[in-house]
Amino acid sequence: MFAVLSVSFINRTASRASHNRGRRDELSVPLPPPLPSFPTRTKGPHALTVCRSLVAEDFLNRYTDNMALLSIVAIIAVIAWMLGVFIRRRYRSFLPAEVAKHISGQSGHLAMLIPRTVIDPLCLLSAVEMSRRLREGSVTSLRLVDACIDAISRVNPHVNAVVFDRFETARAEAKQADALISIVRSRADRFIDQAGKDKEWATLGWLTGVPCTIKECFGVVGCPQTAGHPMRKGRTSTEDAPAVARLRQAGAIVLGVTNLSELCMWMESSNCVYGTTCNAYDLTRTVGGSSGGEGCSVTCGFSPFGLGSDIGGSVRMPAYFNGVFGHKPSSRLVPNKGQHPGCKTLGNLLLSTGPICRHAEDLYPLLCTLAKGGFLENAALLPPCSIEPLLRSPPASVDVSALKFYCIPNLHIPLTPASPLQMAAVRHVAHVLKENIGAKNVHIIDWKPLRSAKANPIARLHSAGDVVPNGAVPAGWHVMSQAFRLWSAAMARDIVTYHSLLSDGYPGENFKPLPEVWKWLRGVSKHTMPSLLLCIGEGAQKFLPKKIEEASLAKLKTLSDDVERVLRGPPGGIIVCPTFPQPAPRHFRPVLRPFSFCYTGLFNALQLPSTACPVWLSQAYLAQKLPLGVQLVGAWGNDHLTIATAVALEKANAGIGHRRPPWMQLGTASPSSHLDQK
Repeated sequence: MFAVLSVSFINRTASRASHNRGRRDELSVPLPPPLPSFPTRTKGPHALTVCRSLVAEDFLNRYTDNMALLSIVAIIAVIAWMLGVFIRRRYRSFLPAEVAKHISGQSGHLAMLIPRTVIDPLCLLSAVEMSRRLREGSVTSLRLVDACIDAISRVNPHVNAVVFDRFETARAEAKQADALISIVRSRADRFIDQAGKDKEWATLGWLTGVPCTIKECFGVVGCPQTAGHPMRKGRTSTEDAPAVARLRQAGAIVLGVTNLSELCMWMESSNCVYGTTCNAYDLTRTVGGSSGGEGCSVTCGFSPFGLGSDIGGSVRMPAYFNGVFGHKPSSRLVPNKGQHPGCKTLGNLLLSTGPICRHAEDLYPLLCTLAKGGFLENAALLPPCSIEPLLRSPPASVDVSALKFYCIPNLHIPLTPASPLQMAAVRHVAHVLKENIGAKNVHIIDWKPLRSAKANPIARLHSAGDVVPNGAVPAGWHVMSQAFRLWSAAMARDIVTYHSLLSDGYPGENFKPLPEVWKWLRGVSKHTMPSLLLCIGEGAQKFLPKKIEEASLAKLKTLSDDVERVLRGPPGGIIVCPTFPQPAPRHFRPVLRPFSFCYTGLFNALQLPSTACPVWLSQAYLAQKLPLGVQLVGAWGNDHLTIATAVALEKANAGIGHRRPPWMQLGTASPSSHLDQK
């Protein structure tokens, strides 16, 4: 009916325009004769009448001729609005029932908080502090594990972060850890000297008895490994991924696996297998992706740390949205094997496996544990990153005040400018580095995107109001604004395609995205819309000229050399820039700004280490309800510098670090029904 009325309206408009043109031909006023060569004056109102007639005819002509076009535009706008309403309703089916009801109600534009919940203070300790207390004997592993299980049972129904638990097995492993710690303590007590005690404790992994969670895409024995792909539902891992095995060899106890985006390739942790994960600070907002379940678990006190993967920001964006720390290691430092989806060849240059934790002091020992043992790939094709600089440079040995800091409040990526609040967060970190830590070389870079290749590419540099020589920053840094082209070109070099990943489990391994989009609109598809759009976009990219990809790779190589030269030079340099252009958006809003991930994806393409730090601004921004953040980027292999800077910023006690969500109350909670059954 709507289409019939629209066509009828267009036909009436067109016929009216034709009728008016016919009347103008019949009633047109003849033009006056041409003026003679000598000046004369036309008497009477004849000239004025002609001018008015011509103006009226011109207006009528333009109005009637454009009415059909305006009608079509209006109809398209109405259809787009109706489609948007339908899509929002379709997306809400992925949300928990209480969140979907809140969004649909009159207060849907307001924040939605978890009811006040008592959480055991032990859940908020760092992994290092838990390990220390376990060795002292002031707490047992079973006590820690039960506290985390209780937090999960109370809060997880609201956020949907942990999608599969292994509580029974974890409690059994905790009892074994307590027995082992007791044996080692009795042996260590026999020694009088501290050296002998330390030698005895060295036989015990530093994570013995410490609970943790793991992203669902990693292999964990007995746990599902679907990666959110509906056709992989029911598949269970039979062995641990190398990174998981290294954590468990150090004594960590896995409580369960956490939610993620479909096939780990989107900015929101939502899929048709497990549903959507909600932000602990506001249930109507996203936790990021693809390691969003890990970020949410850590901030809620489910575990002191978790394991995630990062190919375009999948560790740092969840850390940003959930107000915790996350580290993307240097390319080829930590093994990527044992996760799905994985990379076969050059995609491993972008993919990294790294930790997410509540306290910065956990980053260094966790990274050392994950990196020991090598990268486990073909060294000829993918030369591994050396672990020696990391092992010999713990954070306490790094003089952060001597480093050079290049603070970039806005990368000027097209369609995704950094918000004023996020730019203020970068400037706040620059202020803390200079005033609280005593760094002497803190520069704030503020350039505008250069649209002409012939334009002067030198950035304008400011440091506490003083102009720094333009030569202090390489001219090529302005290419950072082309992050999407650089990241896409680098991703295209791997032989694994997103279409092939989606085809897994389908008859003939042949997935057809366009028919699946129609199924999605009818509400019968098994996939998410971002996943389908990504598959279609990947197919369209094949039709681009090869020279565009080659030019992007050449720009990436030049930018990599320029950045590496500046950050590598003594005493070492750090880039401070936004992790994401604005605070956590509402559910499913990232699809409207699909290039926001480029703030993090750029440094995957450059293969550089990056540490995400949460930022809470000063009293001037009391209205801040959601965490902000920055990422600290160093030269390849200089992970120890970015981590040392994050540790120093947290210790400065200037609003940089984790902050409890408003619903969380600390106290000894009464045992949950889950623990009563024990």
